[in-house]
Amino acid sequence: MRIKKFLLVVAVLTVIAACQKSDDIRPVTPSDTDTIVVAEPVPALFSINEKEQVRFAPGNLQYVEGVWRFAEKQTDFLPLYDAEHCDLFTWSTTQTQWGLDTSTNPTDYEFPFVDWGTMPQLVATYGEGWRVLDAIEWDYLLNERLVNGQAGEGHSWIATYIDGQYGVLLYPDGYVQQQSHVAGVIPDSCVFLPALGYRLGHEIQNRGNHIGYYWSASTTYCPPGAVSLQFRETDGSTTIGIYADGRYYGSAVRLVKDVL
Repeated sequence: MRIKKFLLVVAVLTVIAACQKSDDIRPVTPSDTDTIVVAEPVPALFSINEKEQVRFAPGNLQYVEGVWRFAEKQTDFLPLYDAEHCDLFTWSTTQTQWGLDTSTNPTDYEFPFVDWGTMPQLVATYGEGWRVLDAIEWDYLLNERLVNGQAGEGHSWIATYIDGQYGVLLYPDGYVQQQSHVAGVIPDSCVFLPALGYRLGHEIQNRGNHIGYYWSASTTYCPPGAVSLQFRETDGSTTIGIYADGRYYGSAVRLVKDVL
């Protein structure tokens, strides 16, 4: 059973730049392709600070039989993990194969971070400019971003079920909820982050147990860790935040593109 030390958001954002003690600090060579696949981001805009906005990829990152791709639908996930199927990635570094590693040794991840969005095969397939949000951007998007003058749960995001899959639904900037919206269906222009559990070594843990982990680009250093968006449902209530985590845990990756 995974045991975690949950931290206040403020403390975590501080530890990105300062060393703090943590009790639980959690080769594939892409082939070239000459064809750029048109993978349209979710068209709506999401503010990540007072001046900048992004668009989200149409689905989570997946690795299937040597091919890196975006999930076809926002609710899609892979039913198993093996050497040819992965959608929960350990920390991506210069030495850890874009997060396909199964090592649970923290020292194996003590190398510089390499963003999944810079992967040569992904760039060749979908074009340049993809990246993961950092911890401060995730926090702003969830807790400070105003949607019709209000921020936080019920305004910029809600926890919900889509096609029977639990997760977090992000409302875009300026979103107006439609009374005709069909329950259980992703509204136009919204982003859904399905709760996929996490991976430890070769095993997927808590898939289907209403727990979700999504990497950020931010790190901690004593001992080496990283920061992720985490959410879980307990007794009908959702807890969500930005927390320090071990780099050897496999988490979901949802890429974004900056609006230039």
